[in-house]
Amino acid sequence: MHREFASAFPAKLIIGKEEIYTENWNRAQRVGRIELQDFMPYPKNPILANVFLNIGYADALGSGVRNLYKYTKIYSGGEPDLEEGEVFKLTVPIARAGKNIADYKNLSERQVKIFNMMKSNRSITMDFIAAELGVSKKTASREVQEIKKACAVSYDKRQKQWILE
Repeated sequence: MHREFASAFPAKLIIGKEEIYTENWNRAQRVGRIELQDFMPYPKNPILANVFLNIGYADALGSGVRNLYKYTKIYSGGEPDLEEGEVFKLTVPIARAGKNIADYKNLSERQVKIFNMMKSNRSITMDFIAAELGVSKKTASREVQEIKKACAVSYDKRQKQWILE
């Protein structure tokens, strides 16, 4: 529903080691970088957009840009680059293999250690974390709360294990 079908320009999707890049022909309302703070959505193909919205394959108008900014930050620590012109270009940075998501967050060295412990042992306890780091259980709990906020980590009480999304 984003593509301008009047042009034969080929749509491209290129998955690289550090980014995903896509481009397609576009009927631009304005030219330049799309920033979240001044983003004003408009339907490029309103009839097609309504069809996809009505059959449940699309969310509200403009939700894709908002979701790109939200989830790119969560998963790679970066921001997408959306460039509108005759050719619409999108670059999304991706996390490199071998790095932990904690490496992309503003976590302290101790919090990264805790995150990595949780990753290697999903049923690790607060007592074990405290003992391993030589801190009080209260300090370990406070650090885990910060990790939960930064990295979308939760604890499943029924399965007694950490869920790292």
